[in-house]
Amino acid sequence: ALGKILFINENGFFASADMLGENIITIGRPGFFVHGPFASEEFSQGLVAVVDNLSGLFLYEDTEQIIGPLLGGVRDVAFDEKGEKLLVWGEHSLSVIFLKLEIEPPFRKKFFKEKIIETKKPIVSAAWYGKDYIVFTTDDGLFGGELGEDSDHIIQTLSDETGYVTTDTSGVTVINEKGIYRFVIE
Repeated sequence: ALGKILFINENGFFASADMLGENIITIGRPGFFVHGPFASEEFSQGLVAVVDNLSGLFLYEDTEQIIGPLLGGVRDVAFDEKGEKLLVWGEHSLSVIFLKLEIEPPFRKKFFKEKIIETKKPIVSAAWYGKDYIVFTTDDGLFGGELGEDSDHIIQTLSDETGYVTTDTSGVTVINEKGIYRFVIE
């Protein structure tokens, strides 16, 4: 969606190239651990989140042409539908990082991190469902939580099914070794 190729070379430099792989521009060297796999999530408005092999989270902002570290202990991430919030999960915690200054209550600052839940069981998967609703799975099942104001988050059990979770406008899908399960949240 950015119209260019973004990549990390073996020395930890984050760079861009045009779609032909030419005109390479070094953006920065933010401290990636480059030995091992990376996870990345792109949002169409010029944001890219990168999780390196040591669970470090880095955010690239195309408008600023900068990349920098945000957080450690991250397993995976997901942007919300407008690219204003980043859902971040570690082994036992689920948090949201706000990516823009909120001009309405509760007036959160850019890069404010709010913990949603701390779990005893590891988080398997998580996703946004709509504007302010999050679904996630642990070994205990599928859970949902609505972001509230002032850290007032309501978490509820939705199903005993666990596995990889995805969402779309019509519901939540959980995929595991037993099959594919579909849930509608009202």
